[in-house]
Amino acid sequence: MLLKFLHHAANSNRKPTSLPMKVITILLTLIVVGLILVLAAVLFIYIAIGAAFVFGYFWWKTRNLRKKMRSAPPQQSPQDELIIEGEVICETKEQLK
Repeated sequence: MLLKFLHHAANSNRKPTSLPMKVITILLTLIVVGLILVLAAVLFIYIAIGAAFVFGYFWWKTRNLRKKMRSAPPQQSPQDELIIEGEVICETKEQLK
């Protein structure tokens, strides 16, 4: 289907485009590409500002928690003194007899 379309488009009886039409086409293409780049830059700026607000909000909401974590000494639990090197001792029924 695509090859049929391309073959038909290549063999059409259109007149070749003139130089002014080619210049107008190039200018319109450049204008459209420029507008797309400007739109992308504006969207990027809005997304970056939004991300900064979200980061600032979470930073502000967690400030009390960070302050408490800095001021409190680390708590020792009884399990902290037990060091397990990774060996497993398995007692079988034969060993218990």
